[in-house]
Amino acid sequence: MRFIITIDDAREKTLKNLLKYNVDIPIVIGVPAGLINRKLEGENVASFELLEETVNKLNIEIASHGYYHITKTLSTIDKT
Repeated sequence: MRFIITIDDAREKTLKNLLKYNVDIPIVIGVPAGLINRKLEGENVASFELLEETVNKLNIEIASHGYYHITKTLSTIDKT
């Protein structure tokens, strides 16, 4: 059986857990490009460095998941 796991939002804690447990399955991470190294819904989106480390060490590809991950309201986005 072949499969791919997709993970949205590239949350920092998710990528750190993938690295911690050395996950060895094909994964595509959907990254909201405009929120790299910022917060989304109160959680950190991964930095460029963490994304690079994850791609280099694991069987992971990066995909675009929009720019700001538009939600019902833009108030959940920390643009600072």
